[in-house]
Amino acid sequence: MDVWGVGAVFYELCALRPLFPGENEKDMVRRVHEVLGTPTDKTLQYFKRHASRHMDLNFAPVRGKGLASMIPGHVPV
Repeated sequence: MDVWGVGAVFYELCALRPLFPGENEKDMVRRVHEVLGTPTDKTLQYFKRHASRHMDLNFAPVRGKGLASMIPGHVPV
């Protein structure tokens, strides 16, 4: 299990809800982008080289709202 997986499981145990409850892989990636923002060009190029062929990695740039917005009861500063 990687660090991302451990973090997602920890969040779900604490919040009692899924971190990114997508209907499919594309919807989950969209939800991740809404929170974290679009990866850098360098990261996207890495993904394009290593991703499976069925995944379209041409995303519109999105500025994420941050992980703090996902914490139940969190009040933005």
